[in-house]
Amino acid sequence: MAAWFDGEGCVHSRTRQVSITNSFRPTLEVYARHFGGAVRPRRTGSINKQLYEWRVCGSNARRFLAAVLPFLWEKRQQAVLALMVSHTSAQSPIREEISRRLARLKRTST
Repeated sequence: MAAWFDGEGCVHSRTRQVSITNSFRPTLEVYARHFGGAVRPRRTGSINKQLYEWRVCGSNARRFLAAVLPFLWEKRQQAVLALMVSHTSAQSPIREEISRRLARLKRTST
């Protein structure tokens, strides 16, 4: 699960959500069964293949990130920062700084 998230997933810094988009719905449904959230069709633009997105938020997103964190490679720092944000007060200046760091990571990750 962690490897697929590492390659296909996304940590949404502003909405505190986690998602994975892929064309193979059955695997995304496994994520939903284990961690909650929902699997929905996603608009594809110019791609002829139907895509689906699993999206989870709140405590289920934190539980997912904590479970896969030891196995992440590419998204490890993003997951750590997302977990840090989830444990800080909404009014905390630290929270905003962590969110900015997460956004910068997302722009520079390859």
